[in-house]
Amino acid sequence: MAALLIPAFSAQAAPKAGGAGKVEAKPAATLPGSLNGNPLLPGQVDLAGFWVDLGAVQKAPTVAPAGFVALYSPADWAVYNEKFGTEAAALGKLRSSGQLEFARKLIAAAKAEPRRDGLKRLLLARAAAIAYRHREGTPVAAEAIGEYQKVMDLTVPADVAGLWTLADAMTRYATTPKVDRLKFSNLAAKANVQLTMLLLEAGQIDGALKVSKMINRHEVAVRHDDRLRPLAGQTKALVSQTVEMMQDLGEKWNLLAKVGTDGGVTGGDTGKENAAALSIYLYARFVKPQPELMNEVLMSRGVMGGVAGGAGTGKAAGQGGAVGAVGQLHKILELAKTDPVANYAAGEALKQIAEGGGLAEGLLKHRVMAAAWQYYRAFYESPANETLRVKRTLAGIAMQALLVDGARGTPVIRPFEEPPAPAATVPATRPVAPGRGHGGHGAAASTRPTPVSRPAPRAPVEGTAEHPVG
Repeated sequence: MAALLIPAFSAQAAPKAGGAGKVEAKPAATLPGSLNGNPLLPGQVDLAGFWVDLGAVQKAPTVAPAGFVALYSPADWAVYNEKFGTEAAALGKLRSSGQLEFARKLIAAAKAEPRRDGLKRLLLARAAAIAYRHREGTPVAAEAIGEYQKVMDLTVPADVAGLWTLADAMTRYATTPKVDRLKFSNLAAKANVQLTMLLLEAGQIDGALKVSKMINRHEVAVRHDDRLRPLAGQTKALVSQTVEMMQDLGEKWNLLAKVGTDGGVTGGDTGKENAAALSIYLYARFVKPQPELMNEVLMSRGVMGGVAGGAGTGKAAGQGGAVGAVGQLHKILELAKTDPVANYAAGEALKQIAEGGGLAEGLLKHRVMAAAWQYYRAFYESPANETLRVKRTLAGIAMQALLVDGARGTPVIRPFEEPPAPAATVPATRPVAPGRGHGGHGAAASTRPTPVSRPAPRAPVEGTAEHPVG
């Protein structure tokens, strides 16, 4: 059955309040400037299947893009039609009061449904879509959206997109009181940020870029929310940097594929090809961990002759200029998993790569610096390295320098998470036992930390206003 989908963003325009939005489901097309076809990303999907139908009468189910969990199942749609299809088809003949009464009936049915969350979401989405356009319908639609939030999953893009569609519609109709419009605008902005992050995580960079641009539709609500405002800014910055990074890495991968097709690179000074291999290796290790991709860079296409030597083209790790550098870096990082002392060498290697000019300014470089910071910290805090005081001091200095230069870890952006309660006040110095010191002779306890207990430099802050991503 052909799906009735809401078009998104002009050619893929956001759903219009009050419209039926009837378009046929089509495979995602490669648009100008699209990342569709990028070898490091999955196929970029058409977002139309994420938006719920806002028409008063829905004649076909919403179908999620291929590979994504649906808002509700075909069985849920069949149950809805069996129980309410006849009444829903006759809505156009009812007055406003009759339509609102039917919306209340759907809400009651959703509350009474014992098992099927998908059916609950369908009933509540239909109730909100029917009620929001009526002058007296705001309380009914608000109740439906509130109940919908109880049965949705914030980790499922279709559920979050459904919430955004409904909340955004509430802000677009004059029948919604102004105070409620601001409340639903805030909810829509949060759903927008959440959906953007889910799409990024799924590798749907095209979709994340389009959805992130829609945050501006609710700019007033974002400006009035002190917690949401920095999260929205970080989200847009992260998407922009990810797009630039993936475009660059896609070109680098295509370069390596072409080199491999033309006969392979077995070592030596191959310039751009070696820099490309290093960038993709770092991406697969520190940005979006992908062991298969990392191993392919190391072992195949003639880029790396083998981690231990002798495999592939016969070149041993460490040979062949920058090609060998990829293998050497891999060996250092693997050694750091079991040898606490090797963490220092791992931090040094990554810091030199970040500072060497081989990585463009942006997301990949910041993640590499954050990884270097983590290796330095592991070295600094390991009891096994307590006697290596010079190196510990150098590690501390390097950690501070990395933070200044822009080390940024993976951001934590959770717009629906309640802010943490204020922490209890921590004493500025260590408490002193009355009349007892370290020497046991009544001397005051020293407040100076020992080398082992000395606090490490502050970690790269993830997803905060003080240290925005990028």
